[in-house]
Amino acid sequence: MMIQSILVLLLIFIANVQSLSISDRANRKIEWNTLKLRWGPDPLVSNDEVYIRQPRTVQQALQEQYEQLPDILEKQCIGETTIGYRYWKDNDTAAILIFDKQGIIAGIQIAFPRSSIKGNYYSFDTQKMFNVEMINGIEMYTLTAYFIDPTLICTVGRTLSQLEHEGTGTGLFLQNGTNPIKDSIEIPLWEKDIGKTKWTFLIPVPTCIPKVNDELGGFTTQHLYFNTDPANLEC
Repeated sequence: MMIQSILVLLLIFIANVQSLSISDRANRKIEWNTLKLRWGPDPLVSNDEVYIRQPRTVQQALQEQYEQLPDILEKQCIGETTIGYRYWKDNDTAAILIFDKQGIIAGIQIAFPRSSIKGNYYSFDTQKMFNVEMINGIEMYTLTAYFIDPTLICTVGRTLSQLEHEGTGTGLFLQNGTNPIKDSIEIPLWEKDIGKTKWTFLIPVPTCIPKVNDELGGFTTQHLYFNTDPANLEC
């Protein structure tokens, strides 16, 4: 059951991070004036119980009882496999917020124990997008997305004025290796630009995770794109 839950969580993570890229109207202005995470299976339900607002500054995070990760490297902006300062709430690794040197939101990360992976459904160790590191004394797989150019996170960062003007982010960068600067891939913000990349649309919606599929009443792709064969999942 753990592997199915993780796969669903990863799909939800990518779907929410990429939610800006589903419009074909080239002249539409992107307005990214908040950051919310979905904690529910139904993407059509839009309320505060399903889409949970997240703080976008360190000051807000501290006021909401978020804490900096306890590892020694978290005192440095540039870590072994992650860039930026990471904060979590109640030691929950399902949503780790990443802030730049000026305390402005710069990305998000999900982490789960390496020991929780059972069976041979998916080879996390061979996928560059999953890194391994110790978090709070536990060996974890991490999956990381940045909302601004990673080269800016620990050099200049952004001001509060820039956050208000530019929004939560200026782009989407998925880390695909151990080096967040060299290995981060910029993802198109517009669906019409996907054709210029190796990302392909997932058709049909996967039903190969029968128990979870039945429990949730089915899945939605939310215009999910993959740059590898979706059969690499449990399908």
